[in-house]
Amino acid sequence: MPQISLPEYVVHRTYNDFDQMCEEAKYWNLDFRQIDRGRFSAEVLQFGLGPVHVAEATFGRCLLQAGAPPEGLRTIAIPATSEVRMKWRGCEVGGSDLMIFPNGAELDSVSDEHFKVYTCSFPDELLASMSEQSGQAELTQLQDGRDVIRCSSESISRIQSLLKRVSTMARACPDALQNEFTQRVILNDLPQLILSGIEESCGVSIPTLTSRRADALQIAVQFIEKFAHQAITIRDLVNKLNISQRTLEYAFRESLGVTPKAYLMSYRLNKVRRQLRSSKADQTKISDIANHWGFWHMGQFAKDYHDFFGELPSQTFKSV
Repeated sequence: MPQISLPEYVVHRTYNDFDQMCEEAKYWNLDFRQIDRGRFSAEVLQFGLGPVHVAEATFGRCLLQAGAPPEGLRTIAIPATSEVRMKWRGCEVGGSDLMIFPNGAELDSVSDEHFKVYTCSFPDELLASMSEQSGQAELTQLQDGRDVIRCSSESISRIQSLLKRVSTMARACPDALQNEFTQRVILNDLPQLILSGIEESCGVSIPTLTSRRADALQIAVQFIEKFAHQAITIRDLVNKLNISQRTLEYAFRESLGVTPKAYLMSYRLNKVRRQLRSSKADQTKISDIANHWGFWHMGQFAKDYHDFFGELPSQTFKSV
């Protein structure tokens, strides 16, 4: 087993503010947006042992997840339960799938309100050492060009069980990370079990968006992000892409789980919320921020905002 230092950190927090959660995530550069209605809730456990970083995250709302994993490490995400369903890098991911971040790739996923996942970030040198010790091929060869690996039920259950044990221990007794047995489990058994799961994978093709719908979605989202502060409509999107409204609707529902209209509304509300959190109450009016993002009827805006985030704009403003 490689020589390591003492545990770098154990952080366990609950959140009702996804922006605060993103700001406090260690080693991850996160940028999340809520895309469904309701009060956000989350529980996040993160711990680092020597060169390895592990996280357990539970989110209570549908989120559009962007950002980057820990730099310089190979990150692998594992659903915590068989019920997990999400979109990841254009793929339909289920509870038996491992998600392997390509080197330098950003987080690109859509999660539902029942999302619970583990992430493990390893140095490439550690994974190569595990492969050499066991006589396995290295990770890149095992992947065979795949970012999503569908494991057997036995393999995924073993990985989930081990991660559940070490996460429960880190949450209940952080000092236990310092004992030799725990270090061996995290630095040796965990990466070995993940590599074995990939080697034993079922080789099933993972469904993705059709090329036409994927292209339409990408252009539509870019258009919304550029012009959301203007009076754009879904008809503008249809004309811009030169496609039918039905194709556009299918693309958004299939990838994001919402209609184009709902996505545009959620984008604007998220922008308002982020601006409220970063502004000073004595220098900015809520109405000015709302007007900038296309909300002119303040009574309706306050209702829409409350329905979406579970709090009034004034509460967001005062809580920062």
